[in-house]
Amino acid sequence: IELESNIESDEIFNLNGQKIKRILTTEEFRQYQMLKKYGLSPVKCAQAENISVHTVKNIKRKIWRNLTAAYLLEDGWSSSHKILNYNQYLTINRFVNYLRDGMKKKKLVTTRSFNQKIDNQRLSELFHNVEDCLEWCIFYENEQYTLLLVCAPIEPAPIFIEIKLQLNKRNYLCILDAYEKKPFLIVKKSIEEIQKYKVKDKIALSEEQLISILTDKNTDI
Repeated sequence: IELESNIESDEIFNLNGQKIKRILTTEEFRQYQMLKKYGLSPVKCAQAENISVHTVKNIKRKIWRNLTAAYLLEDGWSSSHKILNYNQYLTINRFVNYLRDGMKKKKLVTTRSFNQKIDNQRLSELFHNVEDCLEWCIFYENEQYTLLLVCAPIEPAPIFIEIKLQLNKRNYLCILDAYEKKPFLIVKKSIEEIQKYKVKDKIALSEEQLISILTDKNTDI
């Protein structure tokens, strides 16, 4: 479940200047000052600095991500993809795509690009019945990340796989452990029935509605 922070999209750029300088690299801080100079407008910045709007938007997106990650971690967040800075997110997303490619080919793609403390045979066995990764989320505790994969097939219940990870300062990923995670509760209604709760591409449920569609995993399977 992805929570929303209490900070508006561009509000993050108005943090204390010295704090921002500590978070960003020298080059990123220079780019941040450039963006602020033109009121955070990619179009105005691109026109004045003679660079493409696409490039400025990418710069702004990267800086926003790095500032947001630092802000949320300091605020105590530990379970959202937004706690990952720009390079961390790219690294983990690349890792998930490696795994997805292996799932679809029915053969686990080599993880040689990543350090690991478990062998490929064990990973292959873990993903043996998995068809695809539907979504992923991240948890952070004690300088260690837990990647939760929600995998297909989803009948009679989705397959949940947890992978323990570490990222060093250069964002090299190390696989520490991996195992299947059994759900405590499952949704007892069909996907089609749940779609009626969707509002702006998100499932919007009250507490009562949520309770009504959940059941103990042992009762209906």
